[in-house]
Amino acid sequence: MKKLLIIIFSIIILLFNSLPVKANMAAPLIDDIATSVSFEKSNDIDVTSEILDIYIIDTLADITVTYNMKNIKNESINTSSMFVSPNIEGENVSVKVDDKDVDCIKETFYYSTYDDLATNNWEYVILEKEYYDEYYRQVQTLTFNIEFSPLEEKEIIINYKYRLGGYPSRTDDMKRGSLTYYLKPAALWHSFSNLTINLYLSKDMPVLKDSNLEFADLGNRHYQYKSNTLPEENLEIELEQNGWQKFIGFFKSPYLLMNLMMFLPFIIIGLIILTIIIVITVKFIKKRNKQKELADNK
Repeated sequence: MKKLLIIIFSIIILLFNSLPVKANMAAPLIDDIATSVSFEKSNDIDVTSEILDIYIIDTLADITVTYNMKNIKNESINTSSMFVSPNIEGENVSVKVDDKDVDCIKETFYYSTYDDLATNNWEYVILEKEYYDEYYRQVQTLTFNIEFSPLEEKEIIINYKYRLGGYPSRTDDMKRGSLTYYLKPAALWHSFSNLTINLYLSKDMPVLKDSNLEFADLGNRHYQYKSNTLPEENLEIELEQNGWQKFIGFFKSPYLLMNLMMFLPFIIIGLIILTIIIVITVKFIKKRNKQKELADNK
């Protein structure tokens, strides 16, 4: 599956402490421009279900993730939580806990493509960088707090718009999109169960071209993946137009005229050759018919 980024969810828990958990500072990977964020394994919170709803709307994906979480300890917990994703569009983000809006801080960081956000003792390397180049990719983070009473269950809902990769806004046959959702960090929880992923495709991007997880086709461009356990892979999908849209899109391409001019000499040569073949074929048929007519008259 092609590596195009799109979503990490990871929440940080500190055992038996009512204070918010903070990311730990570590030595910079690159002097003066990097920080390392370490996430601790939780022994306090279970994720009893996660529902991920992805609606493809032309150039954007409207993403809603709903977590049902339970404090398994007979103690209060106040946890600082971090949600990490590339391509969060604008400031149109909402975080709700038990249907009440909570404040969140949105920040932008860069990370090295060489690291690929791989875990090392539950450490994710996120870089602070003032410029963007081929070796670093941009991510946005959402940080917020959740307070749990002893043995309390809560529903956490995060909603945001995600810019699809590829060329989703073009009208020609290059129109496509990619999306990645990071599932592996959910292993940070004490336990995880009942994952449901719903993918709804619009008429503008109606084809699920590829996915590393096996979706069931429920009809009307609705696809679904269900698992009682956390998959070993992150979610990666590719979307595109259907064949008819590609055919029509070819004639809408902004490069159509340029391509025609580029291939014009070959087109002219081809037409000349085709004309010669047609003329020779017509003369041959006429000559054969004339010979046959003379033979019949004898």
